[in-house]
Amino acid sequence: MSEISSGADEMLPEDYPGRIVAFPEGIEHLVFAMFGMQGKSEEAANPHRKALCQLFELPDGPGNVERSHYVDPQGYHCDVFMTYWAGRDAFERWVHSETVTDWWASLSTDPSNDVGVWREVLSPHKDRFNYAAGVEEKAGSAAILPLEPCNKFGYWGSYRDRLPGSKVDDFQSPYETMPEPVLRETKGKRILISTPDNMCFIREGQGWDRCEPEERRVWKTMMEKVVEHWVAFLRDRPSETGCMSIRFCREQDLVTGVEREKQSQFGFLLSLGHIEQAARTQKCHLAVRSKFIDMYTEPKFQPQMHIWVEEHVLKSDEVDAQYVNCHPKTGLLPYFDATEIPADRGVRLGQKVEQLAR
Repeated sequence: MSEISSGADEMLPEDYPGRIVAFPEGIEHLVFAMFGMQGKSEEAANPHRKALCQLFELPDGPGNVERSHYVDPQGYHCDVFMTYWAGRDAFERWVHSETVTDWWASLSTDPSNDVGVWREVLSPHKDRFNYAAGVEEKAGSAAILPLEPCNKFGYWGSYRDRLPGSKVDDFQSPYETMPEPVLRETKGKRILISTPDNMCFIREGQGWDRCEPEERRVWKTMMEKVVEHWVAFLRDRPSETGCMSIRFCREQDLVTGVEREKQSQFGFLLSLGHIEQAARTQKCHLAVRSKFIDMYTEPKFQPQMHIWVEEHVLKSDEVDAQYVNCHPKTGLLPYFDATEIPADRGVRLGQKVEQLAR
């Protein structure tokens, strides 16, 4: 389990059946693209949801698509489609196809329209990406990449050690302190955010659809509230935690939108070091860790909870973060350099953002 909600992988037994994804020969990058829609009502983004699902069916579309929903602190209903590609080539062909580019260019920038759309595309090198879990159940990148055993669980620092690149890179941020957020004029505009090297992104998931009644009860009574408290702490204290954006999402059926017994947290952190420091020192996180130990120490049930995490450490040219008509506190909009771009300008992964400025 990740540093976001429990740090549980830091105290698991040495024989914990850890699993991580493996990259087949010839695949150097994962592409994880989040497409989000926000509006004042649940129905506001309906046309975009339908259009996106049709686009995902095009040639070179994603190998895995998942869906979730949350309401942000500004009261906007937000839908997020989480999509995965093994390698950059197919994604580039898909996102720069005429049909997809026409749809993206057609998105409204009328500031009187409260619907905003964003895409946050992450393409970490395999040495700076990891998926970790303790069961064979597939989710996220594990739905398109094979799993293999891993023994780097059960101690402080295992989270970092599971990233092969950590042997030669300390993943240090170029920022010594957390940058102050900026309230920009973003409605009616298309904004591209330039991110620094070594920004960290974490997706953690929990699924309880296979749990028996006792495990469900224990999770509900012992864990749910303390996890929510820790996520709220990350959200509300960015200067202390390095957390620039965190979304607590309930996952949904891709077609119907019906809630599933799964949830995900998505967090952008200034660096891996920031979240490591917060996880080891903040009382609310240590409370989650303690509750997790209590929950799974000599349990009176066979644990079936699917708890997993993906961590990305990203170079500046591995992020395409674009926001169309979004409110100014959406995602990464309050941080780093922002460029207003025309509708017909796209970003190719690996392309420096300054090349797009006019």
